[in-house]
Amino acid sequence: FGVHFGNGTRPQPRNANFQLSVEISVAETITGCNRTIQVVDNGATRNLDLKIPPGSQPGDTIKYSGMGSTARPDLAAGDLFVHINLQPLADFEWQNGNLIFERTITAWQAMLGTTVTVTDPFGATIQVTVPPATQPNSILRIPNRGGFNRFSRQRADILVKINVTIPQISQEQKTLIEDWI
Repeated sequence: FGVHFGNGTRPQPRNANFQLSVEISVAETITGCNRTIQVVDNGATRNLDLKIPPGSQPGDTIKYSGMGSTARPDLAAGDLFVHINLQPLADFEWQNGNLIFERTITAWQAMLGTTVTVTDPFGATIQVTVPPATQPNSILRIPNRGGFNRFSRQRADILVKINVTIPQISQEQKTLIEDWI
């Protein structure tokens, strides 16, 4: 009879669970981090020390057992559920740990080659060589310098998408180019 209807035990009542969001940086997706947060539980303020593990990603929810409400001492403590958000990104886009930078160069730089600068999650500046004859929307890859990729369990890449601007030219410049080609 218990096989069809369960074993006859009911879940034990517990205190309420807490839910909150925490923002972490791209570097912290790699290294993990600690956060101290405050919660108000039945009118009392409590400080909770959280260890956010390495590899935590935007959209993850981490469960901290027993760190929820303790308002009723006769019941088991609730749990704390922390939703992970990524700190706002000013210069790049996040995609499964890859950091996608867009850099715009002139047509002349695309033809002749140039360098562009990007910054890794720890603030290091990287000079990226754009080779001669680079086409618009080309992607240059810097391996293992991005955020943390949960699928490969290692550092992701920095991807630099190259945009090319075409300058306005005078009739004289147009004639020179036509003569050249």
